[in-house]
Amino acid sequence: MNSHTEIWQAVALGKHQGLESLSGVQRQVFAITESEVYCDNDSITGLIGRYGVSNVRAFAEAFDAVGATEIAGALRAFPKDEPIPETLLARANAFICERRGYTYESLEALMQLDASAVVDTSGSPVMWVLLPFVWAFVGVVGIWVWISINSYLLTLCPPAMVWYGLASGNQKCRWDLWVFFVRDMFCASFVAFFTVTACAIFAPANKRTVAFTVAGINGFLGVCFISASFKPHMMVGSHRVTVGITFLVALVLAALLVKSRPDVDEVIASTSLTDSP
Repeated sequence: MNSHTEIWQAVALGKHQGLESLSGVQRQVFAITESEVYCDNDSITGLIGRYGVSNVRAFAEAFDAVGATEIAGALRAFPKDEPIPETLLARANAFICERRGYTYESLEALMQLDASAVVDTSGSPVMWVLLPFVWAFVGVVGIWVWISINSYLLTLCPPAMVWYGLASGNQKCRWDLWVFFVRDMFCASFVAFFTVTACAIFAPANKRTVAFTVAGINGFLGVCFISASFKPHMMVGSHRVTVGITFLVALVLAALLVKSRPDVDEVIASTSLTDSP
């Protein structure tokens, strides 16, 4: 991948996600190109209006990185707590329009200094290979938490009647069955959110797609389990159905809540070719 493409990617990501979402060389390149656009088409006052005086130092550091010390000095001369004199604004605007102290080749050289500025849209192959193991591990942990909570509550206070083949237990402490309904609904929601969000966080790219894929797999397994373990007994059957519905709803909500950061290719595809540096 050449430096021109890397610069284009930094600009596309900056336009799509904003300056604050970038770091390192990508942030510096976008800050410089954004300054050029505002000063060429509007004025530096538009740049300040968009990003505020508080971010002027970040733009100055970007110009310093490419050797444009005069532009950086002009930007640092802006007062922070009082109106900026027109002479200082005009001076900085003129320097940026002239590209004083740097060229486009300076941006390319800056990009070449940091190979990490290139965003890997596919992610680490190792992380993709490990993702199914993460799903299995997180699922086992979630089920273990469910069983642990179940065992603790049964020990603390058994249900009010024989249920799941368990004896009624201590007659002095008998919770109504709705307590155990709520318990299993909570645990089912926990397992659903835990597996979907954990896999989405671990995924190196396409996080929302991963979230919906995990939700679909978990939903399929959940339906299979409910179907296989369903009993005609009214109480047990309604419990399984209720918990199953809760589980499926939690899966969908978890997947919808995952926000996927767009990959570079997607951002570039949505950016006009005329925006290329």
